[in-house]
Amino acid sequence: MNVDHTTPPAVASSHSFAQRLEHWITSGAWPAGSTLPSVHELGRIFADQDMAGIQEVLDGLLAQGVLLLDTETGRLTARAPASARGSDSGPSDLDRSHDSAEDRVRALSEARNALLCQCVRHLSARATPEDLEHLDFALGRAVTGFSTESLAAFDRELVLRAGNGLMLRIYDRLMSLGSAEKSPQPRPSLDDQILARTELLTAICAQESDAATRFAESLLKTCDTRG
Repeated sequence: MNVDHTTPPAVASSHSFAQRLEHWITSGAWPAGSTLPSVHELGRIFADQDMAGIQEVLDGLLAQGVLLLDTETGRLTARAPASARGSDSGPSDLDRSHDSAEDRVRALSEARNALLCQCVRHLSARATPEDLEHLDFALGRAVTGFSTESLAAFDRELVLRAGNGLMLRIYDRLMSLGSAEKSPQPRPSLDDQILARTELLTAICAQESDAATRFAESLLKTCDTRG
């Protein structure tokens, strides 16, 4: 069990460090143009003390163009994912009319994720060892259960652990309304959805509030947990 707020969950080791680090970069957890943490700080975040291995992964991502080198500072910076470069996200789903079923699904999803982001930011700053143990257990069940239901249970545990009964009731209501609407969008693979939540919990445990919130914004909204 994890009792240290700076220790990532044990289940995070199911993917290699290179996969996980690239996931943080390409998902926008570190925004395009932002300076990456130092090698030692990356070791703290990912609970990996192989500094030479971390540097080797960074060198590889730099060679692939996933990272850029700031020639003035000598530091590595994140590059925007190819899908995001040169694109305009347009207005928020909450700013659109909701005449179609697709619009309603998007609006419900955005409302749900806004609530999750608030809970994640709270947990990044104030999660107790008990909170982390419960979240670690819920994520472990998602990994072993490998189902949309177990992923949904982890998301609900995030709200529950934020410690606000009203937020939990609102979240349950949003999920109930969302279950009546069928999303027309393709759903990411279960492995991608588990990786997204694994890194979200890693960021919470490492008290990386901004990264955790960006994961909730950019990853959870694409992971439809309705069966």
